[in-house]
Amino acid sequence: MAETHFIYWDANVFLSYINNLPDRMPVLDAILEEIESSKNDRIVTSVLSKVEVALGSA
Repeated sequence: MAETHFIYWDANVFLSYINNLPDRMPVLDAILEEIESSKNDRIVTSVLSKVEVALGSA
């Protein structure tokens, strides 16, 4: 059985993606492609990060 990997994303990662920051997008896109192709890797975050992103992107 394959081991599940949890990758923690803080609010700054989500906001970088939402704001399409050019210096970070290649890395974020590569990470997302890797996770999408994996059946065992997951992105996780905290409730606090969700609130920060909701308020930061409004």
